[in-house]
Amino acid sequence: SSVSTQSTGIKDEYGWEPNWQEKDTARRRKSPEFRYLFRMSVGDCFTIGVKMTTDSLTFDSKLYDSDIIIASPLGLRLITGGQGDKTRDYEFLSSIEMVIVDQADAILMQNWENLEIVFSCLNLLPHSMKDELWFTRVRLYFLNGFGRYLRQSLVFSSIQSAEINSLFNKFCTNFRGRTRVKNISYSGTITKVLSNVRQNFHRLHCATPTDVDDIRFDYFTKVVFGGLHRFSSPYTMIYIPSYFDFVRVRNFLKSVDKPFCH
Repeated sequence: SSVSTQSTGIKDEYGWEPNWQEKDTARRRKSPEFRYLFRMSVGDCFTIGVKMTTDSLTFDSKLYDSDIIIASPLGLRLITGGQGDKTRDYEFLSSIEMVIVDQADAILMQNWENLEIVFSCLNLLPHSMKDELWFTRVRLYFLNGFGRYLRQSLVFSSIQSAEINSLFNKFCTNFRGRTRVKNISYSGTITKVLSNVRQNFHRLHCATPTDVDDIRFDYFTKVVFGGLHRFSSPYTMIYIPSYFDFVRVRNFLKSVDKPFCH
């Protein structure tokens, strides 16, 4: 057996230096969760094809010739494009039999829409004959439109969220059904809080779901942000689960000339 690569720079791009953990003093000061998530290469735009034969394994092969595709949502999105784009290339996803989404909670902190667009391109019928398209990989039940009902989809996450549940219910349509497995042994950390923490919940009235982001941001800038100045604590942590909301808040803090870090 043998292992080969099409690109000589694949190790430089996706590999890591020996003893990188000892050299990276900044990460050693972080929490164990942070060091585990950001270990080795942390690039969010990559696409690697893996071709398998009886006696060899080839990395960085063409996507149409690959048996396994290792990629990030952004890396695939740049290839497949989105609805309305003039040039799109998603036919290499026509014969996907298994999809594994690892660390979906980390993808939530990026652009979740990229993952949804990639899932919408899975098992679509080829519309054009391409030289590199190997039709022996496209099984008969895929051509009959049953690929999405026979594809296995596995989504792993350390948390539950509405976005993950929506992806699970909308795109995981195997005819055998769906199964959720969760670790019930986790007792939580609220009992470890020594001092009492006051929690205030604010209800915002919104006429349509499309306006919820603007209404929430407007409420933060006019009500919540103004109330932060009344606290005696010199530091305040603001947690924003959505990256798009984070960008809006970051730009707002820059516009009002308030010192902050992120």
